[in-house]
Amino acid sequence: MVLAPVSAAGVQDLRGTYREALCRRRPSGPACDDVLRRLPGERPPAAASTPTPMRLLASRYRVGFVPGFMAECASPIISPFSAVRAALAAARFDARIMCACRSSPAA
Repeated sequence: MVLAPVSAAGVQDLRGTYREALCRRRPSGPACDDVLRRLPGERPPAAASTPTPMRLLASRYRVGFVPGFMAECASPIISPFSAVRAALAAARFDARIMCACRSSPAA
């Protein structure tokens, strides 16, 4: 184990940036501060950011979903994250289910 200050470990506090991005995309409803808890020390984002168009994000990122323990047992019945995967595929993202499935009973 190595102990280091947060700043030396390369950790960045992006809570304010996350809040800004999420609140900008939220549909109408409760105020963002009613949905996200603001913690002590949370700083506002460094500057107002311009959202990156989805078409540019799709070429930069791949999205992986981990369905959870024993999800492969239910795969003949349900398809986890199917609506989200379809929306991401429509936006040209490479979105896949990450599975630690057993290939045989001996695995």
